[in-house]
Amino acid sequence: FDPQKGNVIFASALYGWGFTVPALSRSLFRNKILPIKPVLLKQCLFGDFYFKPASTKDDKGKMLKWKNGDHQKLSQPVPLFAEYGLQPLWDIYEGIASAAVSCGLGSI
Repeated sequence: FDPQKGNVIFASALYGWGFTVPALSRSLFRNKILPIKPVLLKQCLFGDFYFKPASTKDDKGKMLKWKNGDHQKLSQPVPLFAEYGLQPLWDIYEGIASAAVSCGLGSI
């Protein structure tokens, strides 16, 4: 099995969501979250890569591969998949859990 080939699905049957790495790469490009073509992005999304955002208006940003020690120099050393695939899910679950606590439902 290889996530880059699209034969691995990240899903939750309990909460009704799921995606593949190719589907995530198409979505990130289509929604203009990352200016990287899906063909290239799906190859790098599940590897040791990170995205360096644009520093000027003309700059579109760069996708870079981690080298030894790079992750210590970065302020937010997060691989692409964790940042754009998992972090949004974590944020949603965290928001639901805090809303449940504030409504008096306790922890989920």
